Amino acid sequence: MKSSTKKVSLLAVASLLALGLNSTSAQGATVTIGMSSPSLADAGQQVILAGVQTWAKKQGWELIEKNANSVAKDQATQIEALIAQKVSAIVMVPVDAAAICPTVAKAAEAGIPIFSIDRLPDGCVVGATVQANNYLAGQDSGKAMVKLLTKKFGKAKGSVLEIQGDMSSITAQDRGNGFDDVIKKYPNIKLIKKPTKWSADEFSKATRDVASTKAIDGIYMHSDCVGSVVVTTALKQINKLYKRGNAKHIFLAGVDGCKDTMKVFRDGYFDATSSQPLPDFGVITVLIKKVLAGEAITPGAFSETGASGPIAGAIVKGAAGPLLQLKTIPVTPTNVDNAALWGNA
Repeated sequence: MKSSTKKVSLLAVASLLALGLNSTSAQGATVTIGMSSPSLADAGQQVILAGVQTWAKKQGWELIEKNANSVAKDQATQIEALIAQKVSAIVMVPVDAAAICPTVAKAAEAGIPIFSIDRLPDGCVVGATVQANNYLAGQDSGKAMVKLLTKKFGKAKGSVLEIQGDMSSITAQDRGNGFDDVIKKYPNIKLIKKPTKWSADEFSKATRDVASTKAIDGIYMHSDCVGSVVVTTALKQINKLYKRGNAKHIFLAGVDGCKDTMKVFRDGYFDATSSQPLPDFGVITVLIKKVLAGEAITPGAFSETGASGPIAGAIVKGAAGPLLQLKTIPVTPTNVDNAALWGNA
């Protein structure tokens, strides 16, 4: 009962913060926000930070940057330091979505709104979260796979290996459901699903185990950041790696659009992915500004103009508070060199 009471209390306090109890900007004071990155050794996180830097500068705000180096305890300590500095707001990409919640509670108790990027906190409420629309990303990759199979066979049929992430995570569930909801419309396409918990070794093993024993026509990976290199390497090891245009080519599709994936595209082996709008995640500052001004974040369509063009998405109610879901960008060999794609940064 104690834990339940504490959780309800936290949700209530965090929800009030989301309505703007911290009104720094309204008082005309200098706005300083803290940004806690999980690990800047990750190229994607570097792109996210650069986006936050750009948008903070656009708002005329000061930014304090912290790097947790993939250690959840260090991230908690760094955010607590930001709280002690009495920053106006805090933005984070959680190292551990559940372990971060006690720190979120401390920010709420201090009257400092805290926001999340890319990863939904698990078990607590924040001012808002921005991430890619992973369901839509899965759908786009599903449509691409159907198109590829139809072109090969004259109709939508074949066998596809779906290399899943950690199916306890909302991200993997959304990427899987989006893809599956497209594929299930075509009864002649058989799906073979293998969970991996986002492990590169498991991506490789799933590829070898299935492709060496069954005739498959395509592979859909929940993360091409994890899978593009290890999957193509595994296919090469079992003599199943052929370039696009070869009759024996196994179609490869995914979600994320990492730099490694862009190279595999250019090398002739990848067919389709849904690129995350990582450079645009800094648009969370628009929502922070609303909260600091005492305005509520309400569900509905969302649009802004970023450095590379329009930013489109929608705000929905989520378990961790308002969730801004941004559209992903479908990538094929025809637009792989688009400079706006974060994998080409």
